[in-house]
Amino acid sequence: MRLRGRLARDGYAEEVAEEAIARAVRVHAVDDRRYAEALVRMRVAAGKGVEGVLAEIEELGLDPDELEALGEYRAAGEEVDVERALALLDRRPPRAKNKREAAYRKLIQQGFGSSTAATAARRWAESVR
Repeated sequence: MRLRGRLARDGYAEEVAEEAIARAVRVHAVDDRRYAEALVRMRVAAGKGVEGVLAEIEELGLDPDELEALGEYRAAGEEVDVERALALLDRRPPRAKNKREAAYRKLIQQGFGSSTAATAARRWAESVR
């Protein structure tokens, strides 16, 4: 849980942090699932790829199959993800001689799957020539 790490970094004793977290969970002030849903929507809105968001959710120890938001983005299909990738490249185009390769790398770094990144990079590179 990121909250536990944050409290430790801020200098709270482990016992105090655990007690505060337990109380926050009891009164529903802290909810991992609600946090994960918000995180998914925030990351996708920021231009991150669904694959990268999925990995981040799994890193947090949460089950991505339980998240409605992630399911919505996955169900939308690859073409919607390609459109989001193209929009990202239009907003922040890579600067390199080999535009297609640079676009592919950028999309992979942003969490798009390899198939989505390859399709979007090809389309984008063809459109900017």
